[in-house]
Amino acid sequence: METEPGQALAGPAAPHEVLRALAARSRTGSQPGARDDGLRIALIIEGGAMRGVISAGMALALDELGLVPAFDAVYGASAGAITGAWLLSRPGVTAPIVGATRLGHIADALDAERLTLTAEEVRGLEEPYVPHPVLGHS
Repeated sequence: METEPGQALAGPAAPHEVLRALAARSRTGSQPGARDDGLRIALIIEGGAMRGVISAGMALALDELGLVPAFDAVYGASAGAITGAWLLSRPGVTAPIVGATRLGHIADALDAERLTLTAEEVRGLEEPYVPHPVLGHS
């Protein structure tokens, strides 16, 4: 059975607003740099060990469904590098604290130094976070 681009995004439950936007972009042939929906949708591909295999399969599925042009940006980095880049974006932080037990941890810290997040990307990372008091501290 052949699947139309965006068709796999539909399901019995109401899809998430990002899935609706991707499906609409796919249906209309929207291209990066020429959109009028007012959205910026980025795909973050995080890898390492099994996550790399899963990410590769996901990327292949997006390509086969014709959904790659529906994204405005695609970033690839480890979770450690993205977390380190966020930490470095905070006021007063000049270097990440690294508790390296593997060579990959050092590579993540170096990648964090080279990865600069825009204010919009920082907001996107922080927006879903709901602060909670740290237990045992006042």
